[in-house]
Amino acid sequence: MAAEKLNTRLRVLEQLELNRSKSLSGEKLAALLGVSRNAVWKAVNELKKEGYPIEAATNKGYSLGENANILTLQSLAPYLEAGVNKDNIIVFNEVESTNDIAIELALKGAPHGTVVLADRQSKGRGHKGIDFYSPTQSGVYLSFVLRPEQAGFNAEEASSIAAQAVCEAVLNICNKNAVANKSNDIILNGKKICGILTEALLEPDTGYIRWFVTGIGIYLNTGDFEEGFGSIFNKDGLNALRIRIAAHVVNALGV
Repeated sequence: MAAEKLNTRLRVLEQLELNRSKSLSGEKLAALLGVSRNAVWKAVNELKKEGYPIEAATNKGYSLGENANILTLQSLAPYLEAGVNKDNIIVFNEVESTNDIAIELALKGAPHGTVVLADRQSKGRGHKGIDFYSPTQSGVYLSFVLRPEQAGFNAEEASSIAAQAVCEAVLNICNKNAVANKSNDIILNGKKICGILTEALLEPDTGYIRWFVTGIGIYLNTGDFEEGFGSIFNKDGLNALRIRIAAHVVNALGV
């Protein structure tokens, strides 16, 4: 029963995400999902408790507002390209480090294109082990497991390709011009808004890189929290763009 309840909740969320800002009646959702209207009502209430801004209008139904910015596989799905394998995307509420989880998965044989996303990192890290501030619901924190024979680029090129993807996302989605510096940090208005860290497993005998992990941390609405650091928007400027930016980067590297 618990698994069925979870499945209904996620399936309701998926339909609301696919029809964001449009109303779907409880009757239509029930018919689409093959469940009762009461099951839909319970699922909607569970989603509301989790923080989803779902509105209910008489004679119209349920709708997910444009300001919903919770990262889930269901929220990403409408923006993912056909070549992206959704089964390889893992989304967490909180982790210590997305890179650490991606490395652990790579060591266990995770396939090329595996993506780890988190709403928050408690021990995010950048170059030379420096702490990477990763607050909740204000950034995009994700890491990719990439294998050279399938990626089409090597570990040395990974950070620059990731930087290009982030700059394109900021331009196409946010209409802001960001640039990458020599360290592949992303700079906007003179401040760092994104850090990129690529780590690789080098076989000692052959020097062959079996896999590498590229981690990306993008600040969207953290504000100027530290000297030299900034974010794409002010506190009130995020809305659903976080989901679209995450999806854009996944499309660029997670195939």
